[in-house]
Amino acid sequence: MKIVIGRSLTALGIVTALVLSFSSTAAEAQEVGFEIAEVEVFPDTAPKTPDYDVSSAGLNIRDEARKTWFRMVVEYETMPEWIDELTFDYYVLMRPPEMEGRQESPQPVVFHKKIDYVYIYQGDEHFSEVFMHPNSLRRFYDGDILEWAVLVSYKGREIAGESSRQGQGRWWEQFSVREGVLRNRLETPFAFINIEQYEEIKPAAR
Repeated sequence: MKIVIGRSLTALGIVTALVLSFSSTAAEAQEVGFEIAEVEVFPDTAPKTPDYDVSSAGLNIRDEARKTWFRMVVEYETMPEWIDELTFDYYVLMRPPEMEGRQESPQPVVFHKKIDYVYIYQGDEHFSEVFMHPNSLRRFYDGDILEWAVLVSYKGREIAGESSRQGQGRWWEQFSVREGVLRNRLETPFAFINIEQYEEIKPAAR
C-alpha cells in the first residue's frame, strides 16, 4: 500500500494518548470484504482545472488561468458481488499561511467531508476522491503542514481506515472541524472525466 505522509503533527506540539487502532477494524473489513489498496494525497495528485472543448460567444478560455486543486484519492478493493452502500469520511488538516500584518501564527484547520457511495460491484479498482477548490487551497494551505485521515463505514460500522499519522491517535478530534470546504467529485469540474471509473455518489438528503 502506498501512503503519502504529511509533516508530523509533533512539529505543532500536538500529542494524544488515544490510539487509533485500525487493526481493530480488520475483522470487520474482512467480514464485509473490503480493503484499502492505496492512498495518494496532494501534491502528488494535484490536478489543474480540466480544459473542456467548449466555446461561447464573448467568452475566452485561457489555459494559463487554470489553477491547481487539492485532491486526495483512495483506491480500494471489494470482494462481495455487491455492496449496496459505503461511507467515506475524510479529514484533512492544513495550516493557513502567515498573513501580512498579523503577529500571531495561524492555527491548523481540519476539514471534513462525508461521501456515501452506492451499489459497488466487486473489483479491485475502485476509487474515492475528495477535492478542495484552488482558492480555498491558497487560503488554507501554507505548503508545509498537511495531515489526513480517511475512515470507511458499512452499515454504521467502521470497517477500515488510514491516516498520515497511523497509530498516533484520532488527532482530528482535537480540532473544531469545518464542513463545506472539501468537495466530492460531482461538486467539481472533474465530474465528467472517466466517470465510469468511479462509483455512484448517493445524493444528500434534502
